[in-house]
Amino acid sequence: MAIKVFISYAYQDKELAENVKHELATRGHLPVDTVFFDAQDIAVGEDIRQRLRLEIGAADAVVLVMSKNAEASQWINYEAGLADALGKKILVVGTKDAGETPLLANLADYQQIEIETLS
Repeated sequence: MAIKVFISYAYQDKELAENVKHELATRGHLPVDTVFFDAQDIAVGEDIRQRLRLEIGAADAVVLVMSKNAEASQWINYEAGLADALGKKILVVGTKDAGETPLLANLADYQQIEIETLS
């Protein structure tokens, strides 16, 4: 049975998140069953928070793609908090320009990988 991974990212960082997903998969760190959640995955009128709870709840681990955009995103903060509250394994992948932020400080207990901006 494949491990299910949820990738959390700011919508402005979609290309970066796709590159992170590709790099992690290429290096054998991601299974086939990876949730790359995007705006088009939400139906009109669907409760986004409930859907996120279902997707993250079903995941074995969560990858947070951190950047300056992510720090400002209410959804990254929500998804990170939800993953933590649900006891999920969390991997924080951050760009060098993300700097030290309150969210990253709160995630200091989780494995963090710093990357060059991939584009």
